[in-house]
Amino acid sequence: MNAAAMVRSIIPVALQRKRHRRSADDIDTPIGFLLFSIIFWIAWMTSCIVLLVWMQQARRDLEEALGQQYLDTVWGFGQITVLLMWLPTTVHVIGKIICEWSRAIFLYLLR
Repeated sequence: MNAAAMVRSIIPVALQRKRHRRSADDIDTPIGFLLFSIIFWIAWMTSCIVLLVWMQQARRDLEEALGQQYLDTVWGFGQITVLLMWLPTTVHVIGKIICEWSRAIFLYLLR
């Protein structure tokens, strides 16, 4: 078998695999799970924001009470480094979540 014949026999198989890679019937994401995950995420983020506001208010109260003795008003090297380390991972995870949710909703609407 020469090279041209081998390529001619491989191409239809590769195209057939590509066509049948994924269809709407292969992916079964229940819409109930999707809604639960959205509600859970909203509740989690709301509680995190409420806790953050509460902690910030406690820091302001401490700053007022201690005056010049309170030294935690300036961000340190470690705090800035941690934010910069987690930023790419956080953006990637949020992008993956948005892609999966939009794909699941799109596939649900296709049915």
